[in-house]
Amino acid sequence: MNSNKTGITRREKLSSSTIIGIAATVIALASLLLTAWAGYQTRLHDRLSVKPFLLRINNFVDGEPEYGILLCNKGIGPAIVKELRLFVDGKPVASDQYGGWGNARSQLGISGAWNHCAGSSYCALSAGETLPLLAIKAKDQNEGRSLRLREAIARLDIVIVYESIYGERFTEPPETGVSNCRAFF
Repeated sequence: MNSNKTGITRREKLSSSTIIGIAATVIALASLLLTAWAGYQTRLHDRLSVKPFLLRINNFVDGEPEYGILLCNKGIGPAIVKELRLFVDGKPVASDQYGGWGNARSQLGISGAWNHCAGSSYCALSAGETLPLLAIKAKDQNEGRSLRLREAIARLDIVIVYESIYGERFTEPPETGVSNCRAFF
């Protein structure tokens, strides 16, 4: 073995440089993985920070501006409604010029002026926005109309398919089969 003035052999110097090289490579790979993981977590956070959450509420409280079924976006991002399906007595309602609401009102036996959303696809609800699905304005409310509306809602099911701005798809009621529509009588 060849020695230099310090007493370290050439073979030992090679081993030291190899160890340093391996350590540097491991540190670089760990940094790369940590950066990729941080980027992934940032994307998840960004998606959550604009996630919509639609909730149907039966509002039968006197003194409120709307009396009936309301759709509220309780999330912190806009909800883009892609599809609104109506069912009366468990049977699908055919679409009409009002997105099915005209046919549904006819099947439910309610007529006259009712405030309802058009049911068109691709409408959007901003965070915190409330939209009447089938409701009576407070000034138009009377005991007979309120009773007819409650009876109609008991026979009505609504499925709403909506997306976040990232294209994540959700349904209301959630696919668990639990309907929020009947939870607030």
